[in-house]
Amino acid sequence: VTHPVSVHPRVPAADIDIAQIEGFVTFNHFNIESLPERMNPDPSVHKTENEATSMAVYDMVSLCNHSCLASAFRVFFGDAIVVRAVRDMKAGEEVTLSYFGDEELPKSNGEEKKRIWGFTCACELCAARRADGLKLRMERHSLLKSLKTCTSPAQSKEIIANIEATYSDTHWEGVPV
Repeated sequence: VTHPVSVHPRVPAADIDIAQIEGFVTFNHFNIESLPERMNPDPSVHKTENEATSMAVYDMVSLCNHSCLASAFRVFFGDAIVVRAVRDMKAGEEVTLSYFGDEELPKSNGEEKKRIWGFTCACELCAARRADGLKLRMERHSLLKSLKTCTSPAQSKEIIANIEATYSDTHWEGVPV
């Protein structure tokens, strides 16, 4: 026995959970900047944060989990995405991507990911940063900023030594910094 499909515009032909679809797209999409915009040296051509950007969901790449110490990175060629390993990987090792840019890492402890993405980052880098506490993370961030304005090699060496001293605790052992 076949059931007739509804053709009435106000009666759905299938039970679709729009909220589930919206959630999937929200948390699994990639913003795509067109190639001419990326290649153009004129900054006025580039979109601002508030302007619309093309988005895409890539079925395999969207399955990659986050790590601040990602095992791979992504590059777009038009609307095609390429994922490349950043280091040698063992067979069966999970391919991870960083959901954030490198400029956000120095003061991060993984908590902002909970606010934005709905999870707290559990990678070894964020775990070590959480163990440091906010005061030490902010001190390290301040030292990194001061490194940009130093005027002599001696001053640079001193700031670098001070930064290195902030990583003395045992929870940083084995974590690439």
